[in-house]
Amino acid sequence: MKHIYILLAFLPLPLHVGAAEQPCPFRLPALVAEKRVDTSGKTWQMTGTATNAFAEVRSGFYASFKEAGYVMRHEIPMDKSGQRILSAWKKGGRELILMLWPIERMKFGFAWGETGVKKKGGSK
Repeated sequence: MKHIYILLAFLPLPLHVGAAEQPCPFRLPALVAEKRVDTSGKTWQMTGTATNAFAEVRSGFYASFKEAGYVMRHEIPMDKSGQRILSAWKKGGRELILMLWPIERMKFGFAWGETGVKKKGGSK
């Protein structure tokens, strides 16, 4: 549990965003009801809500990530309900994180962002 709190302490840190708006690197699941994009580099690149049962929301995002060629690196449950999770994905030098959490019955929040793109020489 201590590790989750340490991880959560770093979530407000800026996520990597290029100067121009980047296209979504995966197809958004059809169950996304609303979305907001942020290109400031100070928060998640996209947030919003998805409507359906949690298993369907999670499966929809995971299938979209896999379809785009991403491989899951980690999934971290953030509470005992199992409906608040953080997952890390990788494709080549790109790393994305996805957070899902309950809002109300059959409605879940989501946020995703790119954690960084490694350039030649190992620096970000």
